Amino acid sequence: MTRLGYYRRSGRLSSLTGRGIYIGGWLEAGNTWRTSRDVALDGLRYASTLALGVDTFFGPLFLAYGHGDGGHDAFYLSLGRSLDGRRQFGLGH
Repeated sequence: MTRLGYYRRSGRLSSLTGRGIYIGGWLEAGNTWRTSRDVALDGLRYASTLALGVDTFFGPLFLAYGHGDGGHDAFYLSLGRSLDGRRQFGLGH
C-alpha cells in the first residue's frame, strides 16, 4: 500500500483546550495478491480521504470522509491516541 498525504494547521486553540486545528487529505493505492506473479499496476485499488483534526488537551479528535473504488464511502470519528500510544496522523509534534 502507498499513501500520499498532506495536512496543515489551519487554526489555533486556546492553551486551555489544546494546540491547533488541522485540515488534510490523503490518496492511497494498494491491493493484495496471491502470488508475486499476480502483482500488476492495473490491479491497484484507490481511495481518498479528507480530514479535519483538532489537537485537544485530551488527545487528537478527527472527523474524516473516505471514498474508495466502486463508490465505497465512509465517515470516521476518532478520539484520543491509538492503542499503542502514538498520536494519530502525527498531529501535535
